[in-house]
Amino acid sequence: MPDSGFDPGGNPSDPFSGIDVQQNANILYYAFLTLLNILIAVINFLWRLIILLYNVMVFVFRTVLKFLLHIWTTYIKRAVTWLASHVQKLRAWLKRTITPIIKRLEKIKQWYDQHILKQQLRILQMIQVMTENPAAPSLYFSCADIQLSSSSTAPPPVPVPGPAPVTNPPVCNH
Repeated sequence: MPDSGFDPGGNPSDPFSGIDVQQNANILYYAFLTLLNILIAVINFLWRLIILLYNVMVFVFRTVLKFLLHIWTTYIKRAVTWLASHVQKLRAWLKRTITPIIKRLEKIKQWYDQHILKQQLRILQMIQVMTENPAAPSLYFSCADIQLSSSSTAPPPVPVPGPAPVTNPPVCNH
């Protein structure tokens, strides 16, 4: 008989040969129930595992939270309080100690600005004027502007009489 895709079930190697439809339905029903029970058992196992992991995580987080709270109240809070009080004391000490020094330095700066800085500004302005055009200065004269010549047009200088020489110095007799 040609192979048409339909098997009438008369093959001796067929495991369901000789089994009627009622037995076949019972086997399928029990197989389905067995698979369903296994699936429910797996789902229950997974659900219990999830709940167990959740409880473990809650326990761990509570323990860690309790530990951190203990560390905060016992050590960190006290350390921060101690540090804040010492910072306040240091600030007060610095204010008491540094304030007179700052006032004295301000007075020195005020005196410097009043007496020294004015002179320095005048000198700087003079230097700026002198550097206006060094090749041909118009606002000042310098020693470089004076020229010496060997011409005899100028009269010789007149000697100035000096003090008379002393021949016998006075003697002091005590």
